[in-house]
Order: sequence, then structure tokens, then C-alpha cells
Amino acid sequence: YADNNYTVADWTKMAKAGAVFLPITGQREYKGGWKFTYMDHGDGHYWTQCDLDDPAHACDMFFTDYRPYVQDKDDKCKGFAVRLVRE
Repeated sequence: YADNNYTVADWTKMAKAGAVFLPITGQREYKGGWKFTYMDHGDGHYWTQCDLDDPAHACDMFFTDYRPYVQDKDDKCKGFAVRLVRE
């Protein structure tokens, strides 16, 4: 997104105001072997906390360059990132 050009002072001000920054992340997939994919697509994938009674799946949120998806369910084997943030 070309309009988001921030200085260090801008970032510092936003962080002090409570902004949470989530960098883009990939996911682990099995494609003839385990590989990290989607590292260059601008998507971010993070595990979230939820009560999901399913041993193979977990709750996650992900975002694209135009939209967040905050209540998703995906395979645990994908190895999404974890970033501790305050609610």
C-alpha cells in the first residue's frame, strides 16, 4: 500500500497510542516436503485463542492487503505465527 509511508516518529506516536503492528507472515505447507509459502504475497497469518474442540484445526486470523479475516479456522500443521498482543 503505497500511501503508508511513516517516519520513526510516526511509528513511535502510533505505538504509544496503542496501535498493534502485525508484519506479514507465511505459512508452512507440505508440497513434496515441508516448505514455507506465501512469504511474498502480503498476507499475514496468526493463531488466535478460541475454544475449538478439534484436534486437527485451530482458530486464526489473517489479513490481506485489503481486508482482515478475524475469525477463521485452519489446519494446525500450517505453522502460523504467534504474536502476543494485549486485548
